[in-house]
Amino acid sequence: MAALKPLRRQASSAARCAVDNRLACMTTHPDNAALDPKPNPPEKPLPAECCESGCEVCVYDVYADQLEAYEQALAAWKARHPGAG
Repeated sequence: MAALKPLRRQASSAARCAVDNRLACMTTHPDNAALDPKPNPPEKPLPAECCESGCEVCVYDVYADQLEAYEQALAAWKARHPGAG
């Protein structure tokens, strides 16, 4: 008896083309800013927001994490929008 293969549906060439066209549209469509907006940087904490008591998670630590995530998101956005400034 032959081993049963799991059923896997292959996307039709039309479906694959639709996905490819949608991705191309996101980078060439005139309204692409609405479809894929440029990420915004996090707000830097004010000096008064840090209590300077050596908290385990300081507001500046949170800001550094948010800034790193923003820089990664911005790099990915720039890769998707090579002509954008």
